[in-house]
Amino acid sequence: MIISSVQYTKQSCENGIANTNKKATAESVYERMSHELAASQEEAGKQEEKEEATEQIKSGQTEVMRGNRLQLHLSGEDKKAPYYHLAVDGVIEYNGVTFFCNTQKNQLVLGDDSDKKNCLTIPLEGGGALIVNRENLGDLSKAIGMFSPEDANRIMRAIHQDTKARQVMAEIEDEENHVGEEIEQKQKG
Repeated sequence: MIISSVQYTKQSCENGIANTNKKATAESVYERMSHELAASQEEAGKQEEKEEATEQIKSGQTEVMRGNRLQLHLSGEDKKAPYYHLAVDGVIEYNGVTFFCNTQKNQLVLGDDSDKKNCLTIPLEGGGALIVNRENLGDLSKAIGMFSPEDANRIMRAIHQDTKARQVMAEIEDEENHVGEEIEQKQKG
C-alpha cells in the first residue's frame, strides 16, 4: 500500500504539473489572442477614422491646411479667430463681403465696430464671436453661406432677437412721446 500511495502521489504530482503547464499554455494563448484582437480592433478603428476624415474633407466639412499655415497650426502658433482658415492676411472676402479677423479678441468683424452700441455680438459655435455693424446686415445676408449651419442658425436667431428688441424699444419710445404730448395738451388746454 505504501508503494501504491507513493505511485499515486507521484502520478498526482505529474498530473498537477501537466495541468499547470496546460493552464499556463492556455493562459498565454488567451493573452496572445486578446492582444491580437485588441490590435485588430485598434487597426480597424484607425481605418474607420481615416475613412471618416477623408469623407469629411471630400464633403467640405473640414478644412485642409497646407504649407506654412499647416506648420503654424501644428506648432500651435496659428492665430485664433473664427474662420481664420479662410483668411488671407487677416482678411476674408466672401461673395464680395469683407470680414476682418481680430486675432487678439478672437473675433470676426463685419463693418465698423468702433461704436459697440450699433453692433451685434454673436457668439459662434467653435468659440469666438462675430461682430456685425447693424448697417452691414445686408452684407451679412450675402455671406451667410460662408458659415457653418450651426453658426448660420445662431446668426439668424441673433438678428431676429435684435430686430424684435428694437421694435419693442421703438414702441416704448412712441408711447412715451404720445403720453408726453397728451400731458402738454392738457397743460395748454
